[in-house]
Parts: sequence; C-alpha cells; structure tokens
Amino acid sequence: MRRRAWPGAVVACVALVVALLGSAPASAYTSVDSPDWSALDACEAPVPFDVVLPAAGGVTMTDPARDYVFDDGDLTAPAWQSPPGTDSVEHLEMYGMQWMPSLLAALRDTDDLARLQWLVASVASTLRWRPDNGDRTDVVWSEGVNLRREQNLNCLYAVTQEPSLVPVLEAVATANLDPNRYYGPPQRLPHNHGLMANLALLHTADLLARADLRDAAVERLRVAIDASFTPQGISIEQSTEYHREVVSMWTSAATDVRGIGGVDPLALAAHIESVLARARAAYQHLVAPDGMPVPVGDLQAPRTTAVPQRYTSFADPYAGILASRWSWSAPDDFWTLRFGPGRRMHGHFDRTSIVWWATGRPVVVDPGTATYVASPQRTWSQSAVAHSTAVVRGSAFNPRAWVSLTAFTHRVARDIAVISGPLYGVAQTRRVVVDPVHDSMEVTDSAALQVNQVWQLDPRWRLRGFNGPRTAARFTDPTGAVLLVTTTGRIASVLKGAPGLSGGWVFSYPPARQTPAARMVVVGATTTRTTFTVTGPALRPWTA
Repeated sequence: MRRRAWPGAVVACVALVVALLGSAPASAYTSVDSPDWSALDACEAPVPFDVVLPAAGGVTMTDPARDYVFDDGDLTAPAWQSPPGTDSVEHLEMYGMQWMPSLLAALRDTDDLARLQWLVASVASTLRWRPDNGDRTDVVWSEGVNLRREQNLNCLYAVTQEPSLVPVLEAVATANLDPNRYYGPPQRLPHNHGLMANLALLHTADLLARADLRDAAVERLRVAIDASFTPQGISIEQSTEYHREVVSMWTSAATDVRGIGGVDPLALAAHIESVLARARAAYQHLVAPDGMPVPVGDLQAPRTTAVPQRYTSFADPYAGILASRWSWSAPDDFWTLRFGPGRRMHGHFDRTSIVWWATGRPVVVDPGTATYVASPQRTWSQSAVAHSTAVVRGSAFNPRAWVSLTAFTHRVARDIAVISGPLYGVAQTRRVVVDPVHDSMEVTDSAALQVNQVWQLDPRWRLRGFNGPRTAARFTDPTGAVLLVTTTGRIASVLKGAPGLSGGWVFSYPPARQTPAARMVVVGATTTRTTFTVTGPALRPWTA
C-alpha cells in the first residue's frame, strides 16, 4: 500500500499548502469558515477509517479492516490520472472517497478549518484531473466507485455548502443516470449498487433542489423493488449479509420516498414496506441458535436475536434455501440446505451444501468468506469443494445447472428433504434426513457416477480416531459431547489447520481471519450415505 509524506514544512497558510501539493489553484478556494457539522449525522460511514492529523500538516487515513492507507497524496492530479495497481477494493475506497465521513469527523473534532479548505479545494479539482469520458470500465468512474463518491460528495457539500463542489456533484449525478453504468433494470438485475446509487441520487436532488434527479431515482426504485427479492422474501443476491444490508437500504428508500409526499410516492413507500415485511420474516429463518445468521454467500452478518415466526420451517425454491428448526424458544436443532439456480452476484458455488446444529452445538458449518479481493483464497472459499457438498468424480462442475427441491416434509420427529439436478452434468440426488429426537442427520448422495462427500465441521470438533476400515470417525468438543460419523464410503481424510486452503479452515472477512476446523472427505460409490450423531447435554444458545 502506498504511503506518502506531506510535502515539506506545510504551515497553516492554505495558499502555501496548495502551492506545495500542486492540488488546486489558489482561485479554487473560498471561505469555509462556518461548516454545518450537524450535517455529518446524515452521512453514511460504512467503512470507519482511523484518521491521523499531524501537527506539521497532512493527513493519513487507514482502513484497519483491510490495511489500506490513504493520505493527502491521494488527492493530487498524479494520483487521479494514474490509478495504482489492480486492487478493485482499494480503488473503491480511494476514488469513492470512502474515507470522507471519518476525515470530516476528525476535522470537526479538531476545528481544523485550514485542512477543510484544502479538502474542499482538492475535491473540487478532481473533475479537472480526471473528467468523465463515459467509459464505464474507468476505475475512477465505474458505477461502484461513482455511486460511493456521490454519497461522500453529498456529505462534504452538506457540511460546507461550497459552490465549487456543485460541478463535481452534478458530474457524478450525471454518471449515476447513465443506463450503461446503472446496476439495475432494465439492463441488469436489481443489485445493492443500484439501490445505493438511487439513495445517493435522492440526497443529491435534495441538496441541489433538482426535481429531475429525484424523479429519476424514484422511478428506478419503483421498477426495482419487486425484482430485488423472491416472492418468499429472500434477496436475489445470494448472500445473507447482503440480504440484511439491502433490507436496511430499502428501508431508507421507503423513508425518503415517503418524505416526498403525494399520492404516488406514498403508495410506492407502502409497497416497499410490504415487500420488506416478507424479507424481514424470511431472514429470521436463517438465524442459527447462537444468533449468528448462516453465512450464505459473501461475508458474515452480525449476531442478532431471531424474531419467532409463525412456522418453524422455510423453503424458497427460487432462492434455493431451506431452513428448519423445531422451536423458536429453545432452538437446539437447526439446519439449512442450498439448492436452486446457479451462482450470481454475491453467491458461492454452494448448492447441495448443508449447515447442521444438534444439541445446541454447531456441527456442519459454512466455511465463510476468506477475502473480498480477487485471489486464490477468494476462489477457494467460493468453490463447491470448500462447502459441505456432494462431488461427482470424473465430471466437471456446471455452475449454471439448476438444482431442484423435489420433496420436503417437516415433522415433529423428522425432516426429510430431497434435491436433484445435473450439477456435474449427470443425474444427481441428495437426500437429507434430520432427526432432532436422536440428534442425528443422515445424508445420502446418489449419482450416475461415483460421488464423494465433503464435510466442513465447526472448529469446536476434534478428531479422536477412526475404526479399522475408516468407515467411522469419532470427534469430541470441549464440553464432552461426542460426534460419531459413519459412512458407507471411506473417510479418505480429516484435516484441521494443515497447510494449504484445503487443510481444514473456516474464514471470516473483514478483517481476514482463518480458524482451524476439521474438513472431512468421504470417498464413495454411486450411492454414498453418511450419518452424523451427536451425544451430550443440550446447550443453550448463549453457551454454545
């Protein structure tokens, strides 16, 4: 990561700062002597930066979750004309000005008007340093970067009301309106980026009193809302965390639209809320007994308290998610199953993957997200073989194949689910039987060719040994519970914390962390059945 020192002996004189940095002409400055710091309360700060303001001048801003470091050199013509490296997340934070709310908060706390003047002048100059040429692949003007820059320019303008910022704000709003850069209908499916872009546009419209921008954003919201979620209420982005974030942003959209007033905006706000009611209910079914939502797809949603729903099971054939439990008040037993369409947006290649809890303990888990940056680690944590899936030997994985839920029954003493689809180009079926009475799960995989099973266990489980033919393995956890695994196949390996990505790890991001956790591979025939049984005292969620 690039680190730059503030040039020379910069003093409080703003004109001298400009001259030394070469950031902007002195004529770009106007007086910013009475900022409205209360406007910061409305600024979004999804990325909290650590800000340092040295007495000698300059500024350094660090994203502690990703170890990105930005400084005053990132607001100069050379930095905008020659973007560094190929790290898309770095570009997103740098040119999206994700550091803006944290920096403004630091300037408010120190009453540093000289640096605020420098910031305004430098930001006002960015349009001259790198004007928009309409190229949606430009790392400075891509849709993801541009919408974030609009969010943060809104923040700076709301605080300063500086006229020199208006051309920059109008330019990013114009880019936002470009249908080739909009991540939403009609050219693309609805996406959180498109929603963020519309929220930013509504804020810009309010700041600049631009009814045309407001109307454009409202119409895009009207078109996108129904297609953003399945009829059952799951976000189409295939990620639990993005589901949570999208619901939060749509909630803000409903509030903003309702604030416009009038029959049509009020009707749209009411409709958005009706869609969100289903989405909020669906999300509750994905919360595990410990309050952590199952990390389907990218990232990990924060711990929460599940709100009991009318039913204890949930199946969404369009999203490809089944979730089941037997009690909302004492949720010791819980499981999920992935099927449905191919990967898109923030999903993983996790169809046929299972998550299973028994006796209040996590047993089979999702591996999580290793990193958000393109890398072997990201490729691995997205892959089918990183999840608890069925793998057909000798066949290529088909990322587009649809896996259907062909049967599901939810009873007091047993769940039975069957999914099938040509995930590896041949007929393939997975049958799951979950028994909360005996704390067991039986998984049978059948295919036209030999099928292996991959099982990712929770970090709590420690291998104690195998039987002679390696058709059984015994694990224990720190509370003394025992997990017995038996199979009609052969347990080829159990690795925990070994070198390499396949060495037995679960991941979380950000920040990037990996924890040793047993990964078991079962080599089977055309039909392979594996049974898991947990014995031990039931744990309550707060002790799990």
